[in-house]
Amino acid sequence: MPIHTDGLLVGERVDLIILYAAEFSDAPGSGKTYVSDQLTAWAEMPERLRRVLDEHEIEYLVTERGYFPTVPEDWYTIPATRDYGRVKSLNLATAFPPDVTPRSWEVRVKGRDPEESDRFFTELDAFLRAPRYAHTHRWQVGNLMITGNQRTLHGRTAISPGGTRVLFRGRLTLPDAA
Repeated sequence: MPIHTDGLLVGERVDLIILYAAEFSDAPGSGKTYVSDQLTAWAEMPERLRRVLDEHEIEYLVTERGYFPTVPEDWYTIPATRDYGRVKSLNLATAFPPDVTPRSWEVRVKGRDPEESDRFFTELDAFLRAPRYAHTHRWQVGNLMITGNQRTLHGRTAISPGGTRVLFRGRLTLPDAA
């Protein structure tokens, strides 16, 4: 699963993500969750990446209609940043790797040719997953993770064939900052 922020594709504000591992049995390296400190990454982002996010629109095409039934059926634009009164943060999802099917969404930089857009998202994803910014969590039954959706981005590695990864998930929206 690519790095993303929850609520992005459906336009919902999510402040906290709560995950609890009810079942987990998988090969080492698979089913891990990445959590990226996007505020530090945003502050230290190379200018070539930041410029794209500042100056271009990011478009999404949802392909997993059953999970996202209320979003537009064609490409639509979502701002690359958001600010709910606490902190300005990234508001995006990177692309699925080319070998992953099915994909829940496609993403592109509006007005850029597909190869250039793909290179941008590959580089952005690698930057956000760099050890300086990302924590990788290998699940064990009973683990609980609570992460701030305004300060982090998250994703996961593929689950191996025959692997089991059952996480109970909750999302919380906090009252507006005073």
